[in-house]
Amino acid sequence: MSRLLRGVVIFVAAAIPLVIFDVLREAHWQTDWWKVMLPDFGVVIAILEMLHSSEANELTWDANRLHEQSNLLRERNTELDEERNRLAGELNKVQLEVKGLQEERNNHLEQIAKHMQLPKTPAEKNATRLRKYIEEPVAGYNPDGSKWVTDTYLAEVTENDEVIFFMPAQIGSQACAIFADCGQVEITELA
Repeated sequence: MSRLLRGVVIFVAAAIPLVIFDVLREAHWQTDWWKVMLPDFGVVIAILEMLHSSEANELTWDANRLHEQSNLLRERNTELDEERNRLAGELNKVQLEVKGLQEERNNHLEQIAKHMQLPKTPAEKNATRLRKYIEEPVAGYNPDGSKWVTDTYLAEVTENDEVIFFMPAQIGSQACAIFADCGQVEITELA
């Protein structure tokens, strides 16, 4: 019940005895006034208790309704948790499958890369062998089979697979460098 209605009922219940107090006083002149008013206060208290009781009943109904909603929401939450767990399990399975497929793909890519590698050219093979002997003395021979007269050192092997031989200066001569393609060089390794 609304507060305004409750206030009106309280006011009316309290005002009735005051308005008719004179009538009651003459009727009960021999009796104390509080003894006359006591039954009226009992009625007011009964009315207030009745109003309070109906409000308490409404609040109890509201509480019960909210508990029912809470229980329904808990059940829905449990269902959603179960669904989330099921989906998480499926996700794990899919991730394992993806991981396996990625490993398989990587293995295939490695095999493709091995098959796609071009074989090393003779120049690359010679450059790899010559890099072990940088700054070492070498014996050089001309295409006609004649030997180089001066001491010769392997100075460098470039990224372009060119080899540079260095001949230091001798008496009456100048130092010089000879450039050759690693593919044109014949290598004979002596033990």
